[in-house]
Amino acid sequence: MRHIAFMSLGLAASALTAFNLAACDDGPADPAHPSVDATALDGAPADASLHDAGLTDGPLLDRGAPPDAEPDALPPCGGPCPVGATCTGDEQRCVPGPAPPPRGPVAADATLCFSEHEVPYGDDPAEQARQAAWFAALGRMGVRTLRQQFQWHRIERAPGDFDWSLPDGRVGAADLHGVETLALLGYGNYWASALAAEHRDPYYPPDDPQDFARFAAAFAARYPQITRFEIWNEQNAGYRFWKHPDGPSGQPDRYADLLVATAQAIRAVRPDAVVGFGGLFYLPQAIMGGEAFLEGAYAARPDVGQAFDALAWHPYSFYPPLDPPERDTPRGPVDLYPVDVTAARLQAIMTAHEGPQAVEKPLWITELGWPSVMGLDEARQADYLARGWLLALAGGVDTYCIYRVLEPDPARDALTPWEPSFGLLRYDADPLDDTPPAEKPAVAHLTDLRQALAGLRYAARRDPDPRLPPGVHWLVFTDDQGQHADVLWAASEPAEVVVPLAGSAQLTRLGQPPEAAAPPLRLTLDGTPVVIRR
Repeated sequence: MRHIAFMSLGLAASALTAFNLAACDDGPADPAHPSVDATALDGAPADASLHDAGLTDGPLLDRGAPPDAEPDALPPCGGPCPVGATCTGDEQRCVPGPAPPPRGPVAADATLCFSEHEVPYGDDPAEQARQAAWFAALGRMGVRTLRQQFQWHRIERAPGDFDWSLPDGRVGAADLHGVETLALLGYGNYWASALAAEHRDPYYPPDDPQDFARFAAAFAARYPQITRFEIWNEQNAGYRFWKHPDGPSGQPDRYADLLVATAQAIRAVRPDAVVGFGGLFYLPQAIMGGEAFLEGAYAARPDVGQAFDALAWHPYSFYPPLDPPERDTPRGPVDLYPVDVTAARLQAIMTAHEGPQAVEKPLWITELGWPSVMGLDEARQADYLARGWLLALAGGVDTYCIYRVLEPDPARDALTPWEPSFGLLRYDADPLDDTPPAEKPAVAHLTDLRQALAGLRYAARRDPDPRLPPGVHWLVFTDDQGQHADVLWAASEPAEVVVPLAGSAQLTRLGQPPEAAAPPLRLTLDGTPVVIRR
């Protein structure tokens, strides 16, 4: 839910003028750029390490290894140690126990999700037509999960007085089309917050978190088919989704209290539920960033880690998001990180507070997208979404939710010039004219990528390596039956690589029909990923 209006914060001059749209340009081809014969990078079985393949000059990157923790990162044994740690040693410090086996990556094609808060439903013919087009597009892309927003104040209008018609319709629409609902439960309620009542604004959190917890439990009990619940959205954006009088950032201490209460209430009626820490806006852009907010929640409630089973965040680049998903250089005072690195950094925070078993918690990117405006055309939007998905897989992410499916009516959703253009289906003013909404190139990109990686799991990276041109990314996906796929792209400028093949393969350049490939395979890479499956 990307309604971030910097104008209201008086930040237009400082934030918006920091954009350098030229940074979105992949740049012209460099005819002098050397081609690289990557023969030394291959020749090993699909399940072999890259050292076996001859790639010994660079590290093997799996899930984006977090930085080494300080040896005294865990506290003295003045109280109970974090989960997974024991009190030992002459200095009686909490020491992590042995690390459990890492959680294996999920199949790539099972991770794609969309985030949407206006799912079409109901008996109105126009809404039924929108729903049909909507879910047809999701089906072509192989989307299995839909993150849907359910607002407390629209469901429980008075204490204990529930109107389930809206969630019944939206959950039912997803069920009808065989799509899982990941339920985002949020915000405040007029009757549960003095500030919400005073300002007639439901984005103030409740005065008593138990009020929200009871609503969440009632919701979980009503919909047994939903197993995943995300508690709040961008709660570190205090000026928008967790309003309070003390500044633009959220309140990690109050959120931690609400999360603990809500998790306990949901599990009391649904022991099978998976409770997610609400999706954090990652960057500290005019607000407390996701890392600081997560640290603040642990500081306020050391037991908060027991309340959530999964961590959600939104790794948007500097907002509005115009930078590529690989960008790792600052914009002004704000450090930017590639999508996979954001996963590693948040994982490191969880591990420092909860011990090594924190690596077992699923990682959810519950919102990410790029608008096709302000110099970012639809072709580049498609590239960025596909590359963001690939980097998410490299970071160990289980769920990758793209914001949003359908462009809204620009006359109704014009808070910012970029907000309407996140969608992958163009706005359809007349859904009853038998012409489905036009698809942006991203639909074909995501469909092709899912099909090319069907059944495979992320295995390793072959970048960085000094023998590869700068900006070339090379990911490897495998399965247990010896299937193998290499995915390559050039994030900055076109580059040539020679991919050695022992036999025939299928080559898919996203957005184009698959073709047969045979050795020697010389590729000119650009910003569109290429998949070589063998």
